[in-house]
Amino acid sequence: MKKIISIVISVCSVLPYYGFMDIYAQSENDQLWDKFIRYDLCITDYNSLTDEKKELCHFIFDTEQASNDTIVCERARRTLANDSNIGDRLNLEQINDCYGICDHYADFYCGNIDYFHCVPDIKHLDGFNDYNEYWLDDEGNIKVFSTGENSGTEKTVYTVDIASVNDASVYENEKNMHQDKLVDGTYHVQFEIDRKKLDIIPGITSTYIADDGNEYYNFSDLENVSHYIIHNGDLYRITQNGDAALVKSKYAICSLYNEDIQPVNDIIEIPEKVNGHTVTSIDSYAFLNSFVTSVKLPSTILRIGTGAFSRCSKLKEINFPESLEYIGTRSFDSSGLTNLNIESQELVIAFGAFGNCGKLTDVYLNSRIVNERMFINCESLKNVTLGDSTEKVCANAFAGCESLERINFSKSVKTIGAGAFNDYQILNSGLKSVVIPPTVEVIGALPKQQGIGATSGIEVKATHPLTDESSCVFRGDCTVYGYSGTEAERYAEEWGLEFVPLEYTEGDANFDGEFSIADAVSLQNYLIGRQETGLVYWKAADLCDDNRLDVFDMCLMRSSLTDSSQTSESVD
Repeated sequence: MKKIISIVISVCSVLPYYGFMDIYAQSENDQLWDKFIRYDLCITDYNSLTDEKKELCHFIFDTEQASNDTIVCERARRTLANDSNIGDRLNLEQINDCYGICDHYADFYCGNIDYFHCVPDIKHLDGFNDYNEYWLDDEGNIKVFSTGENSGTEKTVYTVDIASVNDASVYENEKNMHQDKLVDGTYHVQFEIDRKKLDIIPGITSTYIADDGNEYYNFSDLENVSHYIIHNGDLYRITQNGDAALVKSKYAICSLYNEDIQPVNDIIEIPEKVNGHTVTSIDSYAFLNSFVTSVKLPSTILRIGTGAFSRCSKLKEINFPESLEYIGTRSFDSSGLTNLNIESQELVIAFGAFGNCGKLTDVYLNSRIVNERMFINCESLKNVTLGDSTEKVCANAFAGCESLERINFSKSVKTIGAGAFNDYQILNSGLKSVVIPPTVEVIGALPKQQGIGATSGIEVKATHPLTDESSCVFRGDCTVYGYSGTEAERYAEEWGLEFVPLEYTEGDANFDGEFSIADAVSLQNYLIGRQETGLVYWKAADLCDDNRLDVFDMCLMRSSLTDSSQTSESVD
């Protein structure tokens, strides 16, 4: 034991953890940059980044701030965040051979599952002119422009900025190619390319009024149409790769005129296969307005589309297979769920997926991110537990949850967004006290910006979170329980919230509840600059009590562990 404890220390001192924003006397632009790094990108140790990631940070900041319209550097942001779903950039061959382009993991997914998955480099967010840029090279010299998340038109326009007119010769055989000389002497070249057609019937046009007075979808016209299967009264579509997607349930209601009808008490079981095709997705609005009470999904399901179970007011239970990769925007909005249990670490859950669920009382969630407005206005929600894979709670995630009494943050949570438990449209959450672990590094992370609204007659302004006034994470009378010297204490002081310091075990640097050799190893790794240090709570390791970590703390830690070991051996 004594041999293990004898650790060689080569680092003399380290800057204290506390006081990130006060290190420099900064200009206004410097302050904006620091705010961007910490509260937008949520990076607390910029100097530890690789040069490549630092360049990405600057590219995002400079590009978004310099733009005349509201934009997001989507690909760069997701590259910086190590998004496993980002995929490769487009190339001309892929575009020639695809039905359309869309980001299959976007917050607002409105493409088709047969469209080619690609994350746009730049998202333009303003109003009716909303469009994406898909770059064909790293510099953005060759760009594909598309409308929204969906470029499923028969043609795609390419724009190329080139140095001389001679360079345009490679495009001279393309359709409708034309070029314009720019003021700086370069040339702007545009051309069109025919797109592969999606050979399916778009949508369902036939409906009928049932005995209950509501309007339902009629699938009979699609009985013998290629790509469609009617199975147990439900409509499925065969995708490009041969899988099946549930397009519409027979219980989906097109127009709800009468809500005084009997719920469907049978368990609705989605099959693993229909006619030999594996069922992998539930399409957008597949169960819209239906009165189903219980749904069982097969282990083959990968995606639940936008609004798939929205306004299913009688839906009480549904399982979420670990195979799930994506739950779309407002998938369960205004549904009747009472409990939620999701255990899927890599699952992407989009914006507002469970908002307005008025009967939801208890939530257990173990996915990496709790997205913006995910549980907004769930007025009966009382208890929330986040699993060990949850890293971020985004802005306004639980705003308007007026009955919320308790949230259990796991030690994996590092970021909490602005207004996460505060007002949204003048509705507070009910959270009056909260315990924040020392692992939380950023409180008050900024929401995603939004462009000018595409509305008629109502002015919807663009948001610019970096310069707009921010909102407190918690309601004004919320008591924050946390650990001295952490982000929780700093944030409570900044916003005038009551802060109650919690007791901790001295020396317990990795915050596992005991002081042991593992804590000495964590401190040593921290002092020699290793990224994966295991150091969770710096104050517990500050045995000198001088608000800094250095070799003297290491010596005291070694001495304490040695004395403890000797005492233990004497007792034995």
